[in-house]
Amino acid sequence: MLFKNIITSCIKEYHISVDEISKHTHASVEEVHSWIAGEALPNHHQLEHFSALFALPMSVLENAGLEE
Repeated sequence: MLFKNIITSCIKEYHISVDEISKHTHASVEEVHSWIAGEALPNHHQLEHFSALFALPMSVLENAGLEE
């Protein structure tokens, strides 16, 4: 699964803002927007925080890429 699909689903499911994701993952709002657009991926540290925020397994997130 693409990371942009994962993050978009989380935003819709949990009604969370980009700003909140930014704060929890220690990323800029611009970085989060680039993840949503499929232009970039979070680094390992950001993925760990994203994983904890949404209770998603790291293995799922580490296998999510920009393209299938």
